[in-house]
Amino acid sequence: MAQTEKSRPSRRTPLQCPRCSSYNAELLHTKQGVKACCLDCDTIYSVKYRQVERQESDDDEEEDFTPKKRKTKADKIEPVPAPDPKELGFNAVVLEEIIRGGPGQLKKAEQKARRLAKLYGEEFDAKWFLETTWLKQMDSAHRARARYALQWRPHFLAALALSRSPRLAARAAHISPMTAYFHRRNDPDFAEQWEEAQSHAIDLILGRAFQRALEGDCEPIYYKEAIVGHVRKFDTHLQIAMLRAFMPERFKTPGQAPININTGPSLLVMTEAERAQLMATHKEVLALMPKTREEAELRDREEEVERGNLPRLSDKHL
Repeated sequence: MAQTEKSRPSRRTPLQCPRCSSYNAELLHTKQGVKACCLDCDTIYSVKYRQVERQESDDDEEEDFTPKKRKTKADKIEPVPAPDPKELGFNAVVLEEIIRGGPGQLKKAEQKARRLAKLYGEEFDAKWFLETTWLKQMDSAHRARARYALQWRPHFLAALALSRSPRLAARAAHISPMTAYFHRRNDPDFAEQWEEAQSHAIDLILGRAFQRALEGDCEPIYYKEAIVGHVRKFDTHLQIAMLRAFMPERFKTPGQAPININTGPSLLVMTEAERAQLMATHKEVLALMPKTREEAELRDREEEVERGNLPRLSDKHL
């Protein structure tokens, strides 16, 4: 059957051809009805189909085909709250308060100590707020600079006591590091305050190391991006280093055992202190030895003159 002029091709449809059994066909709408044409062997055959129309209503809503997130077990896990500060230990709580407070809390603590000392009649020198002799002398010539120094020095010393870095402390006090070094170089009292503030920072490091060796670190345990618990961990190497630092006579560092030196039939045994003293004596002897050949010859001649083997030369001969 030939295709009429009013017939129009439809889209390709997987219909089986009765002749070649191919599934590559195209629907044709003709006067006699809908026909199918095989695209492989050009066979036209009749087909039966049923058109289903959807009845739309006003109550129908568009379906949402957005993929929804699948619920997992992690959504049902509730995070564990942070441990009680009392469980962390005394050292951990105190150090966290000092570090969290920052330089401002150190300044307030010294002001409060000065106020209480004045209230109860105790002697207390607020060294960070002290007007030194050098500032008093500067006050006569540069009054504004002296007053400004009394403002930035407490900020600088408080930040230095927590960081031990002059550059960071100068940044916290909003001054130049060169200004701080200038005051330290010309004011001995401020230089002493500088050293005390840095020693305070070293004490904080020592306190943190002691706290980690004694109380350990409280680390969280994660399970599927949720904190399910906490565990206390201890650094064994840090504990050994602390014991060697505070009890060296009992916990010796490797390499500090008595040294045995084989000198033939006899055996020389030295401790670390005796070995250090021997090395210092050896350095002193090397320092007294002549460095050039002329110095060696002049020294040998002086020894021969003292023995009387050679005549003493006058200054003109020398």
